[in-house]
Amino acid sequence: MNIACAHPVLLGQLRQIAKRLNILFSEQRSKNIWSGFQGLSSNSLKNSIYFLRLGGFIKGVKISANSTYHEGIDKDVLMLGILEYIRQRNKGNVWQKNLSIENHHHNVNKIIENREYSSADYYIDIFS
Repeated sequence: MNIACAHPVLLGQLRQIAKRLNILFSEQRSKNIWSGFQGLSSNSLKNSIYFLRLGGFIKGVKISANSTYHEGIDKDVLMLGILEYIRQRNKGNVWQKNLSIENHHHNVNKIIENREYSSADYYIDIFS
């Protein structure tokens, strides 16, 4: 999960709100942005499940055109596709250490295109 925000004060406030909700983010920095801050980021499965319990992303909000791999995909659907990919990986079906990042993203997109993902409640149950 990524929350884009360059304003240092707002970034601190966002982190505090997330922390109160038991979602921990790390700061992402960039020398190409006026403030030096790019936003908040978390790759934690635990944080994703907490986020889903809170309701997840607003339905119908799409990944921006700046995304290399997932432009135009609904954010809530992308999260479910990623969780399905992790579930399959944990079962030993798709994880290969030698796959490139592009291949992992391609596999997630195939799950989404084929609608092979389940509901948020399903992933909350199996990953909790």
